[in-house]
Amino acid sequence: MVNDIEAVVMKNGLVKPVQDDEVVNVQSQAEIDARREFGVKHFEIEKQDRKDFLSEVGDGGTYVWNYYVPLEANFSNIINPTAARLVYLATYINKDNYIAFDNGRIMTRQNIQEVLKLDNRTFMRFLKEARANNYLLEDDVGFRLPLDKFGKGTMAKDKNQVAAKLFIHSVRFLYENATVSSHKMLGYLYVIVPYINLTYNVLCENPLETDKDKVRKMTVETLCEKLGLDVSHSGRFVNQLLKIQYPDRNGDTRSILISVKDTKNDKLREFLCVNPRLYSVFANKEKIMELTGLSDAFLIKEGEI
Repeated sequence: MVNDIEAVVMKNGLVKPVQDDEVVNVQSQAEIDARREFGVKHFEIEKQDRKDFLSEVGDGGTYVWNYYVPLEANFSNIINPTAARLVYLATYINKDNYIAFDNGRIMTRQNIQEVLKLDNRTFMRFLKEARANNYLLEDDVGFRLPLDKFGKGTMAKDKNQVAAKLFIHSVRFLYENATVSSHKMLGYLYVIVPYINLTYNVLCENPLETDKDKVRKMTVETLCEKLGLDVSHSGRFVNQLLKIQYPDRNGDTRSILISVKDTKNDKLREFLCVNPRLYSVFANKEKIMELTGLSDAFLIKEGEI
């Protein structure tokens, strides 16, 4: 039998379309109004919470350094979920790179598992891989991260490396609002760091270039090739990345990446630019918008970066 009802209002206030063969309970107008009112209030509360959060942290708050070699994939010898979890732990390192709570107390192994919010099996896999590849080190003091990958305070100097600022509150926000199953996509945000132009925060093939006319933006297809992904699935890959969101100054959530498209010689091309509130080196709003041609895409205030 075909439904006469086209849609229902769910408990969270959102409207859900009804399929022809779906059985639904008829809602009274009072019930519909109550649910819709609840949904609107809940949405506004969440939006205000995000605005309050962003007003407190500004450009992402304090940061840690992520050292890398340009054009060499970050964390290439470990799986993406492990990379996402290591970057999250990096926001807890002290000046000696030991993983510690914000109050300075060194974390135990159990503390680390609790902070990462992983079950025993997943945590053991993470621990095994991170240790085997020397990303997680342990001594009598506690667990620490390698000095050649992360740091806090004064930037270490190595002629073969550059460093990106990973903003602590931003990294924590993304991880704490992600599911365990989405850690793989979250990890890509950190794997691609070596392809980010240090001046414009756009993925490119010459990340140290400062002249916008000489920056060779990297297409999504080329990025997939470098990451060992199926190029024919590049669209799906980008769509999944665009689902990772972060608050703007109005309290709305927006993609942490933006996609820029153009056509050259009848071929459609797509490029990616990263919100400099997540990680940034010498990035500023004017230069990002100058290169991408986007106006206020990340809703970043003047002087925030």
